[in-house]
Amino acid sequence: MNKKLSIIYIMMYTFLVSFSCSFIDFSRLEVHCSLPENGGYFNEAELEVIFSLEVEALSLQEIIVLQRNGSTVATELRKTGASVFIKPTEPWQKGASYSLGIQGDAALVAGGSHQVRLYRRFTYGPQTGAFSLVDWKQPTENEPSLEFQFTFPVDVPSFSKNFSLTPSISYSYQLEDEGRRVKIIPAEEWKYNQRYSWSIQGLESQEGFLLDKKYEGDFLGQIDTELPVLEKICAVHLLGGNEYFPKEGDGITLCDKEPLLFQFSKDMDFDSVNSGLRFEPSCAGQLRRGNNNREFLWVPEENWSLEEEYRVVVSAEVQDLSGISLGKQQEAYFTVDNDFLQVLSVSLGDGGTEIKDFQSPETLQINLQDAVPVSVQSQDSTIMTKITFSKDFDPEGLVQALDSISMEVFFPLTASYPVLEKVRVSGASSLEL
Repeated sequence: MNKKLSIIYIMMYTFLVSFSCSFIDFSRLEVHCSLPENGGYFNEAELEVIFSLEVEALSLQEIIVLQRNGSTVATELRKTGASVFIKPTEPWQKGASYSLGIQGDAALVAGGSHQVRLYRRFTYGPQTGAFSLVDWKQPTENEPSLEFQFTFPVDVPSFSKNFSLTPSISYSYQLEDEGRRVKIIPAEEWKYNQRYSWSIQGLESQEGFLLDKKYEGDFLGQIDTELPVLEKICAVHLLGGNEYFPKEGDGITLCDKEPLLFQFSKDMDFDSVNSGLRFEPSCAGQLRRGNNNREFLWVPEENWSLEEEYRVVVSAEVQDLSGISLGKQQEAYFTVDNDFLQVLSVSLGDGGTEIKDFQSPETLQINLQDAVPVSVQSQDSTIMTKITFSKDFDPEGLVQALDSISMEVFFPLTASYPVLEKVRVSGASSLEL
């Protein structure tokens, strides 16, 4: 009986041992990597991870994470025996910071699985230093270009794509020092008191290295703190075209359509001056730039109104090209001194009375008292009157002139009222009635 029990025990033990060997693996899975634990540089086409036991590639695909500059990138796996080779589906980026992480259960080809933990950080490319921005210089009065100095020569198309400047301006750039130095040359002068900001990210070198990080900064354009001053408001004589010269005198007197000149101590913003002018009473006109950005002409559309005193106000918000305001409101008064059309003489009849002096009522009265009677033609009872003016008048104004001329009966009151029969323009400045 005991012999039979011993045989049974031996058979059961043999069965259990053989069953355990088929389904349980007590061996330890070791993992080695072609990357050092403390990071560094890697410049091969593929990363190699070596397992002490052969693993299933499909299970590794699910637990391997490759990142570039913090962003996950897709990977391709190639398995040869116990070695697995890893590379990104897109090309390696030189100078970029990568990390490889393997964490999770790896299935063994022989059956079963093992927990795997592996993490490495590295920079891709030869160990020649990172592609970085060494220094930058903001524009100065003597050197208006914005300058950047890099460790490696810059790829031109990549710089055009990855450099930004705010607010945006037109500029060109040139490379110096074998491409390591980039100069930004503005098409126009930097604006006064304008703050500009720049950034460079994702820039590539000529060898394909990626800039190690994002760089950004800001600077002021030309600095100006001087307040503009309104130096003069005066009338001007136009000489034709854009030529003009100021009228002399302390007061401001204008005639006809003479422009008004505004002269400032600094170059001014045209739109600011245009919106900052106000006339009382209001008048239609146009602002024109004078000989430079410091002089502006206000040209009225119509003649200045007669016997009118004008007030012109220059707002305190008027700005120079630097954006600096006047600081306080300016104003001035001016009057209109038009050259009036005058009557030089009036002749009554052939060889009759001629009146020339119209300066004062007294003189006119004396002339009337000393007047010689005018002969009148008896056949048709007409009297010729010739009026000579100080200037030539517009023929289109003839009707208006006739409406302003009248002849009345003085003595005796019973005489027939005179009626205008004919009008003749005897000269550019004479009328015959």
